[in-house]
Order: sequence, then structure tokens, then C-alpha cells
Amino acid sequence: MDDGGQTRIDKLYGLIEACRYGIHDLSRTELDKTYRLPRFNMPLELGIFLWAKRYGGSKQKQKRLLILDIEPYRYQNSSPISPASTSMTMTGSPSARSPKPATG
Repeated sequence: MDDGGQTRIDKLYGLIEACRYGIHDLSRTELDKTYRLPRFNMPLELGIFLWAKRYGGSKQKQKRLLILDIEPYRYQNSSPISPASTSMTMTGSPSARSPKPATG
């Protein structure tokens, strides 16, 4: 049941806590035309997911993730995410993307 008094971040915490698998698409982090800022929701969600996996209880430590991006290992140049993380590269236009395993 949805709680109208619950903040968006609290809802996000609950969803991440309940999920064993996480798919994080970092390919859409380009700058917004109006505010000239990137969308931070996916990197934030990935960070919360990784935090839960690292510091949560035994159920949280079983989490598995897939990171999607537009170029192989692009996100690793700006974050401390381990190269051992599973990643895939997205190809094509945003509306017709198909994932391909990253090689490197």
C-alpha cells in the first residue's frame, strides 16, 4: 500500500531493500538542456544498491547487479566501481537500445 507521507527516497530505500537484482542504466546521464545538469537518479540508485550490498545483512549481501552504459567501462572513469562488476554497453538510439556485453 502506498503511503502518501513517505518521501521518494524512503520509497527508493524500500524498493532496493526488497530487490535481490538491480539493473542500473547509466547511459542516460547527459546534461539537461535547461539546467545543464545530468540526471543523477540512476547513479544515486546504483550507489544505494551497492551500499546495501556491502553493509546490509546476509540477505542484502546476496544482491546481484547489472550496469548498462553507452560505452564500455565509461562509468569506471568517474567512479570507484570495481571492474569485476558486470556491465553491458547499450547501442542504438535511446528508444531502440540493445545491450551488448562490455569487453575490455
